[in-house]
Amino acid sequence: MKYEEKLKRAKEFGKIVTEEELSDRLKQAGDHQYFHPYGCLNCRKACGKRDFEKIRYVIYEGRYDERKASKLFGVGGGSISYGSIAKCKFCGHSEIYSEPSSLDR
Repeated sequence: MKYEEKLKRAKEFGKIVTEEELSDRLKQAGDHQYFHPYGCLNCRKACGKRDFEKIRYVIYEGRYDERKASKLFGVGGGSISYGSIAKCKFCGHSEIYSEPSSLDR
């Protein structure tokens, strides 16, 4: 799925935030790690956060379809449920898999 379509769909599930905003919320909640985009499932060329652009996160709000959200964006977090959206620099798609990283970096 292209990035623009995925971003549009994400707005149905909650609030779209930047990595900095997500980091602040997670730290306030006492979390020490988060999941960020790592690889592209479409072209398989991306291998790290640097291979993505327009990285955003959707913080799920209220009642949402967890199965659908997980399929579209993944579900991460301990105290805060969220998913990631990013555009692969190689193919422009947003079919990604995530990897954990420390908030203390």
